[in-house]
This record gives sequence, C-alpha cells and structure tokens, in this order.
Amino acid sequence: MAEFVQKSIEEIVPELEQMERVGLFTKEESRAILKKRTAFEYKLRRKTKQKEDILQYIQYEINALHLVRKRRQKTGYTFKKMEIDVPIVQRIHKLFRLAIFRFQNDVGLWLSHIAFSKNRNEKAAVSRQYLRMLQVHSRKPELWIDAATWEFEKIMSTENARSLMQRGIRFNPKSQQLWLEYYRLELLCTDKTRKRLKILGTNIDEGTEVSDAVIEGQVAPLVFNQAMLAIPNKIEFCLSFLPVCRLFDFTQESESKIFELLSDTFPDDELMWDAVARRHIEDLSQHPKQIKIEVLDKCHSVFKDATNRLPTEKMWMLYVKFCLDMLSVTDQKYDKHQELRHICSILEEGQTAGKLSASIYFEWVQLLLKTSKIDQALEVSCLATKKYQQSVLLWKQHLQMVINGKNNNSNIQGSFQKALQLLKTEESLPIWHMAIEWSMLNLPDQTELFLQQGTQSCCRDVAVVMKECYLEWTALSAGSKKVKETYTRLSHSSPLSANFFRKFIEIENSKEKPKIKTQRDAYEAALRHFGTHDIDLWLEYITLELKHRKGKPEKVGQIHYRAVKSLDDHLVDKFVTRYTLLQTGHAQLK
Repeated sequence: MAEFVQKSIEEIVPELEQMERVGLFTKEESRAILKKRTAFEYKLRRKTKQKEDILQYIQYEINALHLVRKRRQKTGYTFKKMEIDVPIVQRIHKLFRLAIFRFQNDVGLWLSHIAFSKNRNEKAAVSRQYLRMLQVHSRKPELWIDAATWEFEKIMSTENARSLMQRGIRFNPKSQQLWLEYYRLELLCTDKTRKRLKILGTNIDEGTEVSDAVIEGQVAPLVFNQAMLAIPNKIEFCLSFLPVCRLFDFTQESESKIFELLSDTFPDDELMWDAVARRHIEDLSQHPKQIKIEVLDKCHSVFKDATNRLPTEKMWMLYVKFCLDMLSVTDQKYDKHQELRHICSILEEGQTAGKLSASIYFEWVQLLLKTSKIDQALEVSCLATKKYQQSVLLWKQHLQMVINGKNNNSNIQGSFQKALQLLKTEESLPIWHMAIEWSMLNLPDQTELFLQQGTQSCCRDVAVVMKECYLEWTALSAGSKKVKETYTRLSHSSPLSANFFRKFIEIENSKEKPKIKTQRDAYEAALRHFGTHDIDLWLEYITLELKHRKGKPEKVGQIHYRAVKSLDDHLVDKFVTRYTLLQTGHAQLK
C-alpha cells in the first residue's frame, strides 16, 4: 500500500514546488498540504473504502483550489495555471470518478460531480457526465429532464434535448412529468424557431416540410396524443397540458384539440366541465366591461348545464369556487354587488338540491359575514352544523358567531355542550380550547367544571391536554398550594403525558422559592411512566441536578446509569451521545 501512496505523492510534489516557487504558499504551508494529502491517500488505499473519506478528500482539494485563486488575486500572479490549478482540478475529477465507480447508486455523488463541472464551465464534460449517470439511473425521470434542460438551455442543442426526452420516455413511459416536459420542450423549440425567423426577416411559410412541422407547432400535438395513449383515462394529467399550452401565442389550435379530447373522453367528469367553463377567463381583467359580462354569463351557463348533468357536491364546489374567484377579480362596486347576489342565489340553489359540502357552507358563512349579513350568516351556520354535525370547522365558526352575538352565557354554554356531544371525541380538542378560553373570560366559576369534564374524556389526546390546561389554570387562579393538590389528584389517574409532568415542574420552578425536592419527585414520577422511551426527561433531570443551586451533581452518575438501564436498546446510543454533548457544553435541551 505504501508504494502506491508514495507514487501518488510524487505526482503531487511538482505542483507544490511550483506554488512555493511563485510565492502562493510558504514552505510550511506546502508541507502541511503534503501531510494532509498523504493522510487522505492512505485512507483511499484501504481495502474497504469509505464514501466519507473520498468526499472529505474532494472537499479538501476544492478548498485548496479556492485558496489558490484567492492567493492569485492577492499577489496578482496569473501564470503557471497548467502546472498548479489544472492538476488540482484533474485530481478532483479523478476522486469524483472513484467515488461514483464505488457508489454508483448515490445520485447525490453524480449531481455533485456535475455541479463542480458546471462551476468550471466544462460544458462537454457535463454532457458526458449526464449520459453516464443516465445509463445507471435510467428510471429517474427528473434526471432525464435535468439533462435535456442542460442541452437545450446551455448547449443550445435542440436535437440532443429531444433525443434525451425520447430516450427517457422509452425507459419511463408512464411518467407524467416526462411527457409534460417533453411537450413543453417541443413548444419551446417552435417558439425559438419562429422568433429566430422573425428576427432574420424570413417568411414563416417558407422552408422544408420538416421545418414547417416545427414552425407551425405540429410536433407538440403529436406528443400530447402519444401521452394520452401512454397514460389514458387520467383527466388531471390531460388538464396539466393546458397551462403549458397557454404560455405561447401560437397554440390556440392545440388548446382546442385538448378541449375536444376532454369533452369526448371525460364527458361525466366534474373537472372537465370546470376547465371548459374557465376556458375564456384567462385574461378577463383586460376585457372591456361589456365583454367581461358576456364572458361571465357564458361561464355561468356552462356551470348551470354541468350542475344539471352532474348534480354532485364536487360539481357544486367547483361552481362556487369559480364564483368566489370571479368576486376577487372584480374591481367595481356594482360588479361586486351583482356578483355577490349571483353567488348567494347559486348557494341557495345548491342548498335546496342538498349538494353543498361542509367547505362550501363555511365559505358561504364567511361571505355573509364580510357583507355584514350577521343574522343570515347565523341561520346558514345553524343549517350547516345540523347537516354536518361532525365538522370541527363548521362548529368553530358557529361557536365564534354565537360568542360574538347577543346571546346570554347559558345559551353559549349550551352551544358548547351540544358541539362536544355531537363531534367525534378525538377531533373535539379545538372546541375544548374555545370553551375554556370563553369560560375564563365570562364564567370563571364554570371553568373548573369544563376542565374536569375534559380530563375525563375517553380520548387520550384530549384528556392529557386538558390536564395540562387544568394545572396552568389552577396556577393562575388558585395559587401554588392548590396546584400541588391538583397535580397529586390528576397524576393518580390515567392517561398521563410527559408534558403534564413538565408543566408542573415549570410551574414549580416559576415560584419565588422553588423546591428541588418537589421537582425531583415529579421527575421520578414521570420517569416511572416514560423513562423507557423519553431521552429528554433523563437529560432534563440531569440538568436540574447540575444547574440548580441546591442540586446534587454527584447524583448525575447514578441517573446516567439508571437511564442506560431503563431506555430501550435502540435509544441508548443516542442518549449517551446527547449526554456527552451536554456535559461538554456543545448541545442544549430541546
């Protein structure tokens, strides 16, 4: 092994001598570089090569190359690049090739090598590296797209980019991303050719049959047709071609063909009707008022036909979303007032048909609230919560309106109780938070009752959070003595959480004279329940003994021993690492 290392070092010596001779590095710096490279070379000669060793060597050489450039700028010496800079670059490429040969499945290595070559502006090398990478990782569509983008944008080779896309599709015929980017590439080729002819003053109608097909944009529709054959019956995929198509000013015919295919293939799909209705509103803000009204009427007519043919919740949701989008782009007060009335009438029709979803009801109420129709909003909200009794979103909206309205506390409290009864227990936590916040402000005497009900919930997620809230409320309202009693009572009943004990320790620590014995007892109780899988609890306990003025640092070793014995096997190494970092001051608790 030593003779191979010596051979590599002998190849390095001439460039170090040149650096020292021209004054880029001192003799001591050259020796340090040689020593470091020798250590890396020995690592590379191991029988089992480690990827990290090669990457460290590469990073060291890149840093050395940057340092050489800075020294050149500082000294103004720009000669001897072939003897100094080029060998370093060649060594970096050689190390990259070694790493890639050993670890071909690591895409990051390939991309790092390509990025280095791009920074060096080595265009031919980048193209070769892309081709070698794609021979290994041919089933990754994003890599084919990156390679084709490079060829088209940097190498300015439409043929190479098209060839790469076609090869990528042969390997990945079901990749929607590849088909879409190939479609975009053909449109870009057409756009590029047309602009070039326009600058040259050449008539677009002149040329060969092949160039005519490209110039007239006939290739992209062929790509679209093949994509539909390769991935049939996917309306979302078909619709994804429309935004790309609309980026260009010569694709009106292609867009019409896409809509024809949509109408023929997906006549009973809600997304097709939504796309057809929205087709004419791309540049609606630039239209005159009369044209705008006519376009909107046409869109509404399409949606009306759609809701009659497909009376589904999804169809109505798309219709309402379209109306809300149009409301956001109208700027004149008259237009907005007219559109608001139109939306309300549409929503009432949907409600009569029984096809409004919970999200539509929510948007309807929000719309009424923005227009100051409070009573009507409350009425709609009642209907919504009656139809969707287990919707947390609608109940939160309804309860907020009840709280803001002119209702007495008993009615509000009854609304909260009704919501908690109807909602799924595991989804009711946001309502519990609302109820507690409201009761603390309006019915302080009833707050404890709400908290007790919450701690007795059959859902663990609700019960443990309510216990934490119970402790916090007790500390704010009844003092530290009551907190200890509440903690003792709640800690004797399941379920419990580590944060419950942390909350009590936090409250105890916030006192003017915190008792370390109380905190120790709380940590011991928490560790009895969660000591097998909560590393942070052990580290917090250790930190208490180390940093508290009455702590006992001599107990840290004992706690560490207990932690190693108690934690699950897969957590022990992680605990030891974090404990070591904590001891050395290089890490803090989360």
